This record gives sequence, C-alpha cells and structure tokens, in this order.
Amino acid sequence: MHSKVSTACTNEEQTLIKIKHSSTADGKSKRKSTKSKKGAKARSKVYGEGLEGLDEEQRQRRLDLTILDNQLDQLVIEKPAALVNQPGKDRSLKDAFLRRPPNNVITLTYGPVPGRPPTIFFNYPPFLQLQRPFVPSRILKLSQEDMKPYSALTFKINNSTHTYNCVVNAFKIAGFRLSEGGAWNCLWTGLIRPSKLKYMNQYQKINHFAGAWNIGHKGNLWRNVQRQRRRHGRDFEICPPTYLFPEDYKRWCNEREVSNYREMYIMKPTGSSCGRGIRVVGRKQTVSKRPGYLVQKYLAKPHLLRGYKYDMRIYIVVTSFEPLKAYQFAEGLVRLATQPYSTAKGSLKKRFIHLTNFSINKKAENYKKNANTIKNGLGGPGAGGQSQQR
Repeated sequence: MHSKVSTACTNEEQTLIKIKHSSTADGKSKRKSTKSKKGAKARSKVYGEGLEGLDEEQRQRRLDLTILDNQLDQLVIEKPAALVNQPGKDRSLKDAFLRRPPNNVITLTYGPVPGRPPTIFFNYPPFLQLQRPFVPSRILKLSQEDMKPYSALTFKINNSTHTYNCVVNAFKIAGFRLSEGGAWNCLWTGLIRPSKLKYMNQYQKINHFAGAWNIGHKGNLWRNVQRQRRRHGRDFEICPPTYLFPEDYKRWCNEREVSNYREMYIMKPTGSSCGRGIRVVGRKQTVSKRPGYLVQKYLAKPHLLRGYKYDMRIYIVVTSFEPLKAYQFAEGLVRLATQPYSTAKGSLKKRFIHLTNFSINKKAENYKKNANTIKNGLGGPGAGGQSQQR
C-alpha cells in the first residue's frame, strides 16, 4: 500500500525482518560472483565449524545468523541521485542524516513457533515514551561487533520516493545501515514493477505489496470502484463523479454543457501525492486534456469547522491480503486548512483555502506547529494545527 495506508518497514510493530543479508542480482554483482565463489565457500566452512558442542537451540541460533559475507563485497557504491540536484548545504545535511551511525544494539525476538529464526524487534521511537510489549525469554540482543562475522543489516531508499525522517530513524534505531548498492534487507521505494519482484529473495522486504498500484493510483482506484459499483450497486457509491483524461475529456465537456456549467471540479494528477498539482476548476473555466490527470466533481459546500475546511482520517495497516489482515490505529487525525473557506472566483487558486494537506498548509504564514507530542487536540482552525481526536 501507499501513502495513506502504510504497510511497510516503519517503526510500527508489524514489520519483521529476518537477520540474513542478500544481494539483488545487478550487473556488477553478477560479474563479481564468479570471482568470489571460492572465498565464499571457504568462509561458509569456517562459519559452520564449532557447532558440535552446542545444544540444539544454540546451533539453530548460530545457523540463523550465519551468512556468506561475500555478498557484502558485492555492494556497488553510487551517489544517490536524490542528493545531486539539491543545494550544497541541504545535500550535505541530508547526506549526514542518512549516513549517521546506527544503534549499536540490535534487538531480535524469537516467535512462538520453535525452530524458526529470530526477527528484528522494532521498538517504539523514544519520543513516544512507550515500550512495545515483548516476551523477555524470547529476546536476543546483539551488538554491531557481534554481527560483523555474519552480516550487516542494511536499508535502501530509492530516488523515486521521499526520504521520511521517521523511516530513517526507525531503521537506525533498529541497527540498520544505509545501502546505496544492490544489497539490502529493506527497500523504501515508490511503487515497484511486478517484473522486478522476481529478483528479490525471502530475506528482503519492500514497503509495497505487489499490485498496490491498483488502489494507490487515483485513476486505477476509480476504475476499480466503478467495477465494484457495477457488481454491488449503491454500496460502492463512495466517490464523486470522476473523469480520466484524456479518454473522458469529451464526455466531461458535454456533461458540463448539459448542466449549464453549474458545477465546480477539482483536477488532480493520477499518480502524485501531498497536494502536488491539484487545482480547483471554476464553473466556466476551461482546462486542457492533460494525460495523467483526472477531474472530480468538487464538493463545493463541505462541512466547515469554524469556517475552515477540514478532513478526518483514520489509519489502517494491512499486513496481508491473503489471508486478509488489517489493523486500525486507535486514534484519528483532523487536518485543517489555514484560510477561511470561500468559493469566490478570486479564491480558487488559493491552496490554503481548498486543500488540507499538511505538506501545503505548513508553509502558511499563520500556521502554528503543535509543539507538544503528548497532548492531543492542540492546534485549531486558522492555526493549521494537526489535531488528533479519539
């Protein structure tokens, strides 16, 4: 899943990463593989030695942590493109943030099924002042030094997605290092093509399910909602009338003309987020049939909070689609615009009026940041505060 529905390796407890390190098969790794086979074979024998005096549980733990470290030699170091186009100061700050040393202590937990390898225990971030529940007898703690003979935990952030502080912090706290090459345990990326999934192995995780584009892409989401609406009727009347460009452009123009241009519309990119590219279309305003965009009937008379537009969100994490496993977060989120609502002609271009995205309203002059991460309900209309409500 993407964006509003998170299913990935963040600081939420649903993500379990097995402690084995592997490399995807990129070109340079393939060329090096033949060269390193003999050394890898010799090292694997060394790692397998000394197991005779251990009991079954200790043997299993030792084997679970064993990895052929020749894969670490196959790392391809390349400069991230995301850092290239930024100003020097911002680039260096971001570079330092990503490359800072990880936590020295790596916490693992054994599951309830005997014989299975341990998984990474992602604790809650320190600022929450909460401890994630755990069973003490199943916890195993290792240092980065303990891990050196076997493997290193690595994560990678692709250039196709934004670098979120909370994601980087979760990995660093758990003991992961940044990888810039083809070897990684966790990949934080934009929606990935199904054809690339075949290069992944069982010890690698990404932050999207295969096929998530069917609901993460606004155009595909509308097509799937329409398909279900034809099957199930009114139960799926959950979206305003939507027109995909360029194929629905003529139909949209005809329906506007038939309605005597009484309706307003909102235009959005089908594959974007955070309010990028969104604009309100006036009753008689014309737009071009730009590919990759859609228009929806605009709800011009929304419910207002003290005269300000707002939206309410709940967050659900899906950890499996087959079988379906979904968890709803206990609290919701209220997001507020930062200027009083209006549909006057001169207001249609004012994004602080019509959009409630935090990424947009945080730039408003009258925006007030919630400085208390413990108390709920701080911030309000006109302040742009993101208010949590039970």
